[in-house]
Amino acid sequence: MNCGFEDCTVMWELMQKHNENWPLVFESYQQMRKPEGDGVQDLSLDNYYVMRDHVSKPEFLLQQRFERRIQQLYPDKHTPLYSQVSFSNIPYSVAYKKGKKQDVFIKEIMSNNNIEELFNNNKIDELIHSVFTNYTIEV
Repeated sequence: MNCGFEDCTVMWELMQKHNENWPLVFESYQQMRKPEGDGVQDLSLDNYYVMRDHVSKPEFLLQQRFERRIQQLYPDKHTPLYSQVSFSNIPYSVAYKKGKKQDVFIKEIMSNNNIEELFNNNKIDELIHSVFTNYTIEV
């Protein structure tokens, strides 16, 4: 639905910009929106697999909890993919690429640390601070 609203907004802006010169409007629209349509398709397919295969797995739920805590402490450095897509104006194609890189990074941190134990011992914030103080992710 959000993508559809964005499509309408972009179409309206292009209609104004090109004085309703329809061939130019449609050419510009296709160039601007094709990557975002592809991004929405990629996101949708990935979401299907997540919903089908992962949402009830303890390791997935732990990763979600870990990412929420990272976002609470470092909202300017880490935004989970769902939040990027649902609560920001980040283009879908960018969110998808960034989300993939973040997922690899988070899984690496989780494989090198006992995240559940750190949560249980109230030491999770120490790990997050040690990793994210100087962290940036490039897309």
